[in-house]
Amino acid sequence: MAKEIPSELKEFKEKLNGKLSTISSTTGTITSKISALASASTSAASAISSNYQSSTEVNAAVSKLSSAAEFMNIIQSDITSTVNSAVSKANTVISKVNELEKIISDIEAQENRIATEKKKEEPNSSTISDANSKISELNTKFDTTVEEAKSELSALKALDKTISKGSKTPGTTGTGTDTNKSEEEGGGSVLQTYTDYLNKLKYGQLIKDTYNSSAGKITYYLYVPDGAEKISGLPVMLYLHGGSAHGTGMGSLTGYGLYKYIASKQVNPQGIVILPHITDFESIQGKKCKQATIELTKHIVQKYKANPKKVSIAGHSYGAIMGYQLISENPGMFSALAAISGWDKVSSDCKNVKVWAFHGTKDGGHGPGSRTTYKGAQSAVNQINSMGGKATLTSLNGMGHSHCQDKVLEQTFTSPDGRNETYLDWIMRQSRA
Repeated sequence: MAKEIPSELKEFKEKLNGKLSTISSTTGTITSKISALASASTSAASAISSNYQSSTEVNAAVSKLSSAAEFMNIIQSDITSTVNSAVSKANTVISKVNELEKIISDIEAQENRIATEKKKEEPNSSTISDANSKISELNTKFDTTVEEAKSELSALKALDKTISKGSKTPGTTGTGTDTNKSEEEGGGSVLQTYTDYLNKLKYGQLIKDTYNSSAGKITYYLYVPDGAEKISGLPVMLYLHGGSAHGTGMGSLTGYGLYKYIASKQVNPQGIVILPHITDFESIQGKKCKQATIELTKHIVQKYKANPKKVSIAGHSYGAIMGYQLISENPGMFSALAAISGWDKVSSDCKNVKVWAFHGTKDGGHGPGSRTTYKGAQSAVNQINSMGGKATLTSLNGMGHSHCQDKVLEQTFTSPDGRNETYLDWIMRQSRA
């Protein structure tokens, strides 16, 4: 069967071939101007400081100009790094496509060689055998090169997701939050923007471990930002997977959702994330799992000197259901809940926890009494708000159940704080009163 280059690879080359040098050149011009602005901000700060008597207003102006300069320098560096990385990966993909085209040409040459030999009155069998052997080698090389090209293209797409988080995704936001925030409330002042940027934690490690609780052993993954052991007061988020990872399987814990996005560096959690493997939550063994999970969370908070007022829960499907339960069973422990495609009975303790729920409008649950229905999620949010709590529902229009946990990490939504962000960014800022 004749080899064909996958259409996504051919289209990529057609769109970008010959344009990458222009992209690099344009980026260089932009970063040069940003660098010049940074220098101008530094000079202005120095001039103000030297020529005006120190006062609250003067100090504030100098501070803002200095912060602006620092912010622009980091932006300039990040743009250069990001574009260079993207251009490098794009060049690699195009190079691989060129290689594939050459391989196809070489295969055709060997096939013609065989055809020519077979037309002879006395074909040379060794020539035909040699050509077939080379065709086999070329076919293997073709398949390997295709996988390499696809891998590089996937890496490029992942990089693109990390730099395009600012695009707003339409979603229906429920009652419970005023989105018209002032700058003081975190509505997005310029100064807050570069303060957030400068303070952004760097990627760290995702490790697997086992914790010996009083209720038995529990296996878990732990994400720790770079240098976390030297930073006190970090937030901690407990992530609870869906039911498909119960028992011995890992399913929705590592197969998709938050673990996958952290491991591939498509998200950068601004705090510590605990991802326990839950074997059950509602049987006798389930009660032990709950106890082990709570003890594990307290252990991590203590070990890393994290902020006990910034301990939150996020969960998908069965994990969201258990999130509601853990809040009710451990009053005063959690600051916020991101409930994705799941809900449960609302207790009075829920009014003291900020809730941001996400649910597909076509999620009809899994039979009578299901706690994964869209209507149930609406009811839970309304109940919390009627008790004086703060809960928001973001509706994922036209979506069902399973893929919502990916959607809420791939795209941004208007959060209860009025920012355009993912639940992961929102939840790490929340603090218990």
